Amino acid sequence: MGEYRTDDVLFTHAWPDWHDVSAHRRWSEGPQSRSAYIYSFRTPPFSREIGARRPDYAGAGDLVRDYCCVLFGKRFEHHGLIEGSGMFFLPTFSGYDGLCIHTLPHNTHKSRVDYPVELNLGELSRIENLVQFNDIDERFLRYFRTAVKFYAQALRCWEGDPETAYLNLITAGEVLSNYFVYPKETLLDGATSRILQEVRTHVPEGKKVARQLATRFQGIKKKFVLTILRLIPEGFFDRTETLTEHSALKEISFERAVAAAYDLRSVHLHSGAAFGTWVSRFCIAGNEELQGGRPVVEDRSLGKALADAPTLVGLERVIRCCLLSFAAEHREFRP
Repeated sequence: MGEYRTDDVLFTHAWPDWHDVSAHRRWSEGPQSRSAYIYSFRTPPFSREIGARRPDYAGAGDLVRDYCCVLFGKRFEHHGLIEGSGMFFLPTFSGYDGLCIHTLPHNTHKSRVDYPVELNLGELSRIENLVQFNDIDERFLRYFRTAVKFYAQALRCWEGDPETAYLNLITAGEVLSNYFVYPKETLLDGATSRILQEVRTHVPEGKKVARQLATRFQGIKKKFVLTILRLIPEGFFDRTETLTEHSALKEISFERAVAAAYDLRSVHLHSGAAFGTWVSRFCIAGNEELQGGRPVVEDRSLGKALADAPTLVGLERVIRCCLLSFAAEHREFRP
């Protein structure tokens, strides 16, 4: 629906040939549903002298695609340039006619329950500075673009490679966590804090030694968890996209669930244990955000992490909320 138009930017629909019967299947919500759009923007004149380098704007499509993914919470693809700097190109339509699981939240024709953005291209005005490439705080932009890239990649590979999709979502959260600076003490668990206190008290030059050890012991996982807890919006637990209330994320166990998601990544990277089926197979029927019990697997640490961690549906919802909260804090997203 709608379009986004300014003096320099136009984002609008690319309509199919309605005489083509397949076009109607793409328009209606279902496994074949697809919509196509054109993003065009005004560029400055460039030198046509011999040896002058022709500007390449292909990357703009990738950025806008990823921004749309997080704004609407839907899967977007970039099919390439059709015209740039006076040259015309043939787009690629790989995947355009493929099938999808249309009941997943990022594939439906419904707005998301968190930061609900109407499925109207005019809503791009909520992130106007981003899609118009205006001057933005460089540090914010660097972290935000990288985190959004991993989030968008997760949506695109979800159905073909759920394991990689999950890891991409964890990475997006980890990128956000590296933006924030936390006091060293907050990144240590209780046992480590007690050990360091013993060092301060009983070891020669204990304060210096403890300070050096604290730097080494700072928990990447703890930083990840603290960042997610910080960015989750108010009222997150009052709504859900799952059809079964018992499988929705709960505030009382949320910190444990976030920590378990990071544990799941660590177990996979350290042992090679596969988990993609477990975080995706039970999401299809009712968009469950949590496992229905403890999976029976040989690796005990994997089983424990799976039992507490969010499913792909749950983790995707968490990371999208954190990305938009992060942008809102910097006034680059208007809720």
